[in-house]
Amino acid sequence: MLREADGGVLFLDEIGDMPIGLQARLLRVVQDRAVTPLGGGKPTAIDIRLVCATHRDLTALAACETFRADLYFRLAQFTFALPPFRELADRPGVVRAIWERLPREGRTLEPATLAALVAHDWPGNHRELAGVLKALVALSDPGEAIGPELLPASVGLPPRAVAAPLSAPEGELGAMARGAMLAAIDDCGGNVAAAARRLGVSRSTLYRRALGRRG
Repeated sequence: MLREADGGVLFLDEIGDMPIGLQARLLRVVQDRAVTPLGGGKPTAIDIRLVCATHRDLTALAACETFRADLYFRLAQFTFALPPFRELADRPGVVRAIWERLPREGRTLEPATLAALVAHDWPGNHRELAGVLKALVALSDPGEAIGPELLPASVGLPPRAVAAPLSAPEGELGAMARGAMLAAIDDCGGNVAAAARRLGVSRSTLYRRALGRRG
């Protein structure tokens, strides 16, 4: 990897989680500007610029000796902190920017969906947000206006009351739940996505519980 980056920029993500052993090897590379093959051999000179990222406090890790202080000072010649999503001024703009980079095929976000996405704190920041948006694309149909009922429970609206029996044991109650699912599919003209929205469950759940196959 290091030799492939020769002459360019190497981005190391989550460097705060790098094991101490690898930190020592990276320190030698940064100091010597050369890579020695595993098992020995002649070092190969490299010319790279390092950009590193982490969600951890490297100064605190260095103080408790779980991150090498000598490596930290080699890398931290210029540092800056990216604000978490919850502290951004234009949160709707960030949601729209990430959404517009996805292959949407005419899908849109309803205002209530956008409002729920903006209001959420997103402890996983941009990666978590991007993952939820990708899931919304996967769970919807091309050209669909995506409502907040497709959002995960941790982000969107609380589950509807009808969702409770879906997790009940199989038997009479399970048969009643399956009957309600099939009736919803029939009422929606066979449109499984629309029936799932009406029931407040995911489309994959509807496929599995009502139609007996994976969605």
